[in-house]
Amino acid sequence: SGPEVSRYVQEAFLGYRLGDGLWIDAGVFFAPFGQENWISRDNPVYTRSLIADNSPYYESGVRLSWQAASTLQLQAHVINGWQNISETNSDKALAFRADWSPTPRVTFIYDTFLGNEQPDSARARLRQFHEVAVKMTPTDRTTLWATFDYGRQPRPGATPRDRGDGSASWRGFAVLGRYALTPRLAFGGRVEGYSDPEQT
Repeated sequence: SGPEVSRYVQEAFLGYRLGDGLWIDAGVFFAPFGQENWISRDNPVYTRSLIADNSPYYESGVRLSWQAASTLQLQAHVINGWQNISETNSDKALAFRADWSPTPRVTFIYDTFLGNEQPDSARARLRQFHEVAVKMTPTDRTTLWATFDYGRQPRPGATPRDRGDGSASWRGFAVLGRYALTPRLAFGGRVEGYSDPEQT
């Protein structure tokens, strides 16, 4: 696991079709969070936002994908953790994503992560992460994205009885736009904000 592996492996998984619109995959694959990934050329803007850099780009485990309707796609994941290829403890993490497209030009997205990222020798600290996003293509050349992230995790040493100040949280947003002049040339921009006062 780590940067030495990610230099050579971006995705490596096997999939099996269980039924119409239903797939199961196992291996290393891109995480279901956000609108940006670690391949810069595929992003709306060449550089990545702070919320993208502070949420997983990849994961390893098992993914179940279901095209529930022409406008709704669902995913459920059982994974090794927050940007982990190799396991770092005896716990597994869970992730979920839903994409709903009420029209061909608008997609609403919700995704979440739930898992303990502490080693087995330390007290478990359950990390919760939620993200909501919308993608719009008002014209064939114009695409707009807006994303909001919120995460929460108990502070070191916090006990299950702690309330209120027992957890630290972080949040961020990004609004991105892209206009394609030609199939090979486009302009993009981003407005963003990020707050993690305790560097969770």
